[in-house]
Amino acid sequence: MELQIPFSRVTLFTFRQKEETAFSRIASQRIRPNCSHDFLFGSGGGNGVTCAIGPGSNLYSIIDREKWAALLANLSDFVDQTTTSEYLGRALDESGLGFSFYAMMPGSTHFPDAGFTNATSFNTWWSANRTEIDGVWNELLDLQKLRHKVQ
Repeated sequence: MELQIPFSRVTLFTFRQKEETAFSRIASQRIRPNCSHDFLFGSGGGNGVTCAIGPGSNLYSIIDREKWAALLANLSDFVDQTTTSEYLGRALDESGLGFSFYAMMPGSTHFPDAGFTNATSFNTWWSANRTEIDGVWNELLDLQKLRHKVQ
């Protein structure tokens, strides 16, 4: 971030900071604790403008969603690593599907904001919703393929 004299290009100082998000906290603690990070975008603002730049700018709208992070934490705690990795990939989809998926995810209204505290409750919710959740993801993928054909 740069602090500039308003309406000018004169920079008074520059400041950079890495900021933990709900998603990065869960990913680094539970899913992939010792993995390296590839930063795909940066965000900032100045003189009344805010922006997110880079190929991962579509991720900006999902990485700080506590409910999505709670789902990933519950997957990590209560299901197999393959399923957890699959949903991690869905969340990190650079095309923006991750946020669309989160917004449309069936059963999300019945998913507690902080996630489930035990395997029994989570598995009951997961069993009731997984087929529909995967169906929504597949529909989004089909729509994305159709959009690419049209363009």
